[in-house]
Amino acid sequence: MKKFLVWISASLLLFTACKQIDEIYARLDEQEARIAALEEKVAKLTEEVSAVKALISGKYFIQGVVPLADNAGYKLVLVDASGNVTEKMVYNGEDGETPLVSIKQDTDGNYYWTLNGEWMLSGGQKVRANGEDGLTPEFKIEDGKWYVKVTDEEGWKLAGDAVASVVSMIASIDAASKPDVVIFTLTNGTTMEIPKGGTALKLQVIFDETPFENIEAGKPVVTTFRVLVPAGVTYTFDTYEPAGWSVAVAFTGENIGTISILAPDDAVSGKVLFVLNGSDGSCFVKVVSIGVYEPTHYAMDSAAGQIVVESASSISIPDGVDWISVSGNKVNISANTGYDPRSAVINYVDAKGNTRTITIVQAQVDAIVLPGAPLEAPVEGAALPFVISANVKPEVSADVDWIHPEPDTKGLSSLPYIINVDANKGAPRSGKVTFTYGSISQSVTINQEGVGMAFITGMFLKVTDASDLAEGDILLIVNKDGTVAMGGDTGNYRDVVNVSTSDGELGEVPEGVVSVTLEGSAGAWALKVGDGKYLSATSESKNYMRTASSADSDLARWTISISDGVATIKAKSGSRNQLCYNNGSPRFSCYGALGSSVEAVAIYKQSAGQREYAVAKYSEPGSYLLADTWTYSAGSDQHLREYDGSALTYVLMNPSRKEQMVVTGYKSTMTIGDSAQFGVEWRQGISPKLALNYKLTVVRIDETKVWLGDAKGNGLIIKK
Repeated sequence: MKKFLVWISASLLLFTACKQIDEIYARLDEQEARIAALEEKVAKLTEEVSAVKALISGKYFIQGVVPLADNAGYKLVLVDASGNVTEKMVYNGEDGETPLVSIKQDTDGNYYWTLNGEWMLSGGQKVRANGEDGLTPEFKIEDGKWYVKVTDEEGWKLAGDAVASVVSMIASIDAASKPDVVIFTLTNGTTMEIPKGGTALKLQVIFDETPFENIEAGKPVVTTFRVLVPAGVTYTFDTYEPAGWSVAVAFTGENIGTISILAPDDAVSGKVLFVLNGSDGSCFVKVVSIGVYEPTHYAMDSAAGQIVVESASSISIPDGVDWISVSGNKVNISANTGYDPRSAVINYVDAKGNTRTITIVQAQVDAIVLPGAPLEAPVEGAALPFVISANVKPEVSADVDWIHPEPDTKGLSSLPYIINVDANKGAPRSGKVTFTYGSISQSVTINQEGVGMAFITGMFLKVTDASDLAEGDILLIVNKDGTVAMGGDTGNYRDVVNVSTSDGELGEVPEGVVSVTLEGSAGAWALKVGDGKYLSATSESKNYMRTASSADSDLARWTISISDGVATIKAKSGSRNQLCYNNGSPRFSCYGALGSSVEAVAIYKQSAGQREYAVAKYSEPGSYLLADTWTYSAGSDQHLREYDGSALTYVLMNPSRKEQMVVTGYKSTMTIGDSAQFGVEWRQGISPKLALNYKLTVVRIDETKVWLGDAKGNGLIIKK
């Protein structure tokens, strides 16, 4: 892919003192207007530089080009390897002075940033614009001066006086002359051709490398990829990784799939090569540097072993722990000949003088050691690698049919293991893979994301009057005949799930049906379909409906009217914005008008009088807050309780995941039917994962546990 240039020009903001007060005020007004114009230019420049970096990074390719109003420039619609769409703006060139910032190709073939015609330097080195080490400059205006920042360490550098006249990198964009490419003409007369989405000028693979920048050894990391293939070309996809590493490539569709990387426990860093060989003789190689940080929890089998703490300058062992010794930055663990596991927490000082801790857990003799934390699978399915440490040859089995352990893999002497997980078109789900040897049995949990809410219960009744809708209502979107309901997100539309309705009632909700929670008010409803996710029309010109991360856009704000039980649901912006059911290609999406295959829909609302407490269906202590769930795992998690009179603080901890959940509001005197406000604070390390307040009701009590719920699928199970 050819790269292109960014120019910025700057000139002085002038302010000349005047003796007359009126003239002074007039010049102040003029200066204020110039500063406002300058800030607008800087904002546009920042977005344009972001667009340049996105394209030359190899993470995106062009799906569409949309001209802006008044011939101001263009909106580039970009798509990544996962099919996610983002938009970037570039603006038409204007008259200006000397370019301030640009990009130039050096003799090594890479592109580097320039400042006022000279190489931009950071730490005495040229600042690369493309590739895995590429950086993106930041800009700001302060006291009439232009500043540029490359890294936080070096901070802002003066770049010159600031003016409101800025030279854009783009003079024009031609997306019509050629079917397979977009032609960019730069302000210096250079032209270049960039491939459109869905076509490729050369064989290549694109994926987001960010998840691999800082991984933990012994834990798999997964990302999605897309292969761009020229017409008529077939290819093979191979990987080359360091010894002991596990890299799994799994295709989930045509030219798309997942990449899983697992670094061994003793890994510090490494590089993985991804190689495509085309049937036309072409070859594409992508090199990805993998950063590995040191874990804080080590699970050891009963055999003697050694842990190398790369960053340790000194290590101390607790008194009384005679099965661990230290030599330099190496921790030596003697063999465990007993039948009980043992553990110790050791302290060490890193190179920066910080005191850190490591927890070592050693299994009993004849042990199978699996990762303590569950494996997380994406909704589209994946090949999940992980490490099993054992001194026996275990048998392996899965308790669900959507998990497939590879039969030829052996968990012997800390070898990688692969578990294949099917795509999930329903609610979030969990399964277990169990390893057994004689009386020894160890399991690893597989959690998989879902396309809908985890809990839908109770009777749903057909809504015949839009005035009956209120904020907080839980709805199902159903076709007008009541035979299919809206399901999971498939990218540009929503899947369908067969349902059975009778006389305006839907009593049993099948797995895969997605509920909608109403937010806002009539005339501007937000349709929430998950934790922080909302239904949104896509544009004025496409029959698409997607899942947005917020409801701020008019495309995610809906009006609802109902006549004779038929609902008209329209987004406030756009011409193709009515939520409909397509019976020809069964799906729920947005359309411009009804037709032979495009039907209106109906709305079913959960009946308040017949709701069940969904949390009462679960048995293990933990948190069940719609999409955010933490189920207690015996042997891994810990319970802590603190009483203050009749009030209770309930703490659930998992040291290996560095997580802690604190729940307040429960009183030891509460009985079934009592309600109270509960605070839930969930942290991972020092980062908050969840901080919410819920009004929950006690719905069940037994000798050891208390169930609480709010009838919407939120709830907690507390261990007494």
